[in-house]
Amino acid sequence: MASHSAQSLVASLSGKKVAIMSYGSRGDIQPFVALGTRLQAEGAHVLLATNVDHLDFVRSFGLEVSATAGSCRADHESPEFLRGIATGDFGPFFAQQFQEKAAKMPETSKKEQEAVEAFGPDLLYATPLTYQSACRISSALGVPMVLGSLFLAAVFHADLNSRPLFDALWMAGLFVGVLAVIPQFWLISRTSGSIEALTSHFIAMMAMSRVLSGIFMWHVREDLTCDAWVGSFNHAVWAILGAHLLHLLLLGDFVYYYVKSVATSGLAGCVEVSTIDIV
Repeated sequence: MASHSAQSLVASLSGKKVAIMSYGSRGDIQPFVALGTRLQAEGAHVLLATNVDHLDFVRSFGLEVSATAGSCRADHESPEFLRGIATGDFGPFFAQQFQEKAAKMPETSKKEQEAVEAFGPDLLYATPLTYQSACRISSALGVPMVLGSLFLAAVFHADLNSRPLFDALWMAGLFVGVLAVIPQFWLISRTSGSIEALTSHFIAMMAMSRVLSGIFMWHVREDLTCDAWVGSFNHAVWAILGAHLLHLLLLGDFVYYYVKSVATSGLAGCVEVSTIDIV
């Protein structure tokens, strides 16, 4: 939500240098371009460290940009990715990406550190995908870092009990809970590709709890209020519902394999997720 505390937070960055690290397709970058534009309108100086594909797009909004990562478009035009689109099996693509990114890590890390150090930020903004790099740079430069979920929670939290701090912490917990499944599935796919029965039941119950929570939030959506950024548009409701939907999308492949495993092997069987697309 955009509460008074969020407005104060944005206003407090006037005259400050804010470096944002975000990688991915244009759809991944656009929200951070919007964030940078708003911060710059409030008097902040913003640098966006991103893929080489997005330089002209970011510059068109008057933001400073640095190409610290390779071409996302080239990744999506690779034979492995196109084969994954055709067959639905993205396992080879992710394996190839893992090897390439690992090989390029020293070069990418050097570019990131040089770009951010040359900019001299007062604040370093990280997304879940850039958290590890941002931690390293923040530690080296002595710059405070804000994890993306915490910052977005401060901006988009709902007015649940007229306590902005606790409203923002609740929203941050929701965002972090949604993204927590990503490293879990990544680790599983990189090790055995198999989930023990009890662990799979835990993940399934987590998915069910998100379904029930989403149903509840949908029914009480009229009671969720916020200080709107644009007109009377209640963005807090859609941020909450969108987070629930994203969580279910991330768990979609797992649910398929879980139901298949229970149907064929019973509740005591392991769930094989070696080709799960979450990673």
